[in-house]
Amino acid sequence: MKRITFIFFSLAFIFTTLISCNSNSKDHAESIKWMSEVTNVKFPDSTITLDFHNNHEWRMIAKLKIKESQFKQFCQANNLIGISLQEKKIWNNDLSLIFDIDDDLLRSTSFYLTTTNCNTGNHWRILADKISHSVWLEVIYPDMGGDIAPCNNNLDSTDQSKVKSYPLKINPRDESKNSPELHESILKLKKAITAADTLALFQLMDSNIVSSHGGAIYGYDGVKEVWRNRNLWMKLKQILSLGGVFDKDGKEFRLPYCQADRFFGEWDVEWYTAGVLTTQTTLLYLTPDSSSQAIDTLEYSIVETIDYNGLEPENGMIQITTIDEKQKGFVKYSEFYSTSDYMLIFELQDNGKWIINSFAPYD
Repeated sequence: MKRITFIFFSLAFIFTTLISCNSNSKDHAESIKWMSEVTNVKFPDSTITLDFHNNHEWRMIAKLKIKESQFKQFCQANNLIGISLQEKKIWNNDLSLIFDIDDDLLRSTSFYLTTTNCNTGNHWRILADKISHSVWLEVIYPDMGGDIAPCNNNLDSTDQSKVKSYPLKINPRDESKNSPELHESILKLKKAITAADTLALFQLMDSNIVSSHGGAIYGYDGVKEVWRNRNLWMKLKQILSLGGVFDKDGKEFRLPYCQADRFFGEWDVEWYTAGVLTTQTTLLYLTPDSSSQAIDTLEYSIVETIDYNGLEPENGMIQITTIDEKQKGFVKYSEFYSTSDYMLIFELQDNGKWIINSFAPYD
């Protein structure tokens, strides 16, 4: 009798478990279908669900597996791109709170692709592993308490203040010809540089010109003090060759162009270590040797320097990583301009003339 009772309860347990598993599987399928609909991400019919999490408050995360033969097409169709080290760290941190961290998450960033969007009223993102063909899809939806609001991709075209920008490069530009008076002052500056004429240079400068903010160095004597044993004319020539842009509602003109804050968008730039590559085809090298093989070409990229002390390296090479941290290597220092380097500022006067009121580094 005991044996029959044991068998009965065992069968009941198995039956209940099967029903529960089937129910969960159905629930997961419905949830993943909803995730696909709300993101417009289409998964192949053969896609397998490996794991799933729904906290029933503000997000769902699914780990899926796509056939190798369909993986590349899926990534291309959904515009997946390379991932930065910072993005990968965020993914790992978030997923480790829910799933066991396995080999699929322990590879280097070069083995992963990602994308994120907000085009249907919900924030969502994808992480894809090139080796295992696993894909994580996360959808964040507003919670019932209203702490997390839906994103809005249909902003009024006139309200661009709400749109965040993360540019990867700054194309060179020179807006000086937009003002005849400014253009005339710059032509005079070029003549002074060519002739190495200090008197002509000072006539273009404010009598209280700033040579150092941190050092509080001002005036013509300050310019002489700072540049006593340095090549002032070569620096001015370099800055003018890069061109400049208007700032402060058109009341300032900054040279070089890459020193204008507005071009860096929402990046939290560290001005002492950031910079811009100033050529369209800057070669990226694996080692600090320009005679070695280049590993990539960068175009006017915004970069962060590594172990940069503000001085020109003896070997003429500087180590950088792109602002999105997706590429790392060495570039020629001559094709790089630091955001902490010298900036020359023309200021519009009440009489319509343009005067140089600052020629100083970010100090």
